[in-house]
Amino acid sequence: LGGRELEQDERLVQLRESCIAAGLALIETHQESSGHLLAVLESHIASSAGNDGLQLCGVVFLGGVGKHFQVGDPQAIAIRNRLLDILLQANSVESVQKQIQRVMPPLFKGGGDASLDIGRSLLEKAINSSDLSVRRGAALGLGACIKGVGAVHLKSLNVWEPLKEAVESKVASKRQGALLCYEAMALSLGRTFEPYIKNVLPHMLDRFSDT
Repeated sequence: LGGRELEQDERLVQLRESCIAAGLALIETHQESSGHLLAVLESHIASSAGNDGLQLCGVVFLGGVGKHFQVGDPQAIAIRNRLLDILLQANSVESVQKQIQRVMPPLFKGGGDASLDIGRSLLEKAINSSDLSVRRGAALGLGACIKGVGAVHLKSLNVWEPLKEAVESKVASKRQGALLCYEAMALSLGRTFEPYIKNVLPHMLDRFSDT
């Protein structure tokens, strides 16, 4: 259930998302068996080499398992890094990237400076990458990172000034990257993002003039 050709069939996209939601619900039900579930998923991913769809869905399930490990556990860190790699692949499809974003926030909690450094790196990629899939994945990862560490760290991440410069840039890809970041942060933080709308709305209104 993966690949760019799947994105052209809405029914298959909905089927994949339903299967992923069911799998994540099962993981929550059996979270006390996280170690065993991790071994099963690793085996599944290894045996599905060559099937991008199965591997990508397996990686999403890894995120569901990873949040049940202790903060700082090497297994959780490895899972987080693996999800980031998928997010930032040039061939990643949007629906899979959004599924990964939903399971990532707990993997950033308690990460301290390491999580903040990842957030800064994702911001840079979201603005400066020449590839749309990478910009979108980086923006979604940034949203997940901010939700994980808490909106209180937005100042530490220093997101507003770089995004302001990017959204006002003459380079279309930079403007798009900034807007993707705004969207991802709003989706991740929900109502928590409301106090920051005043920083975003003027730029969004200006971009309506883009053709």
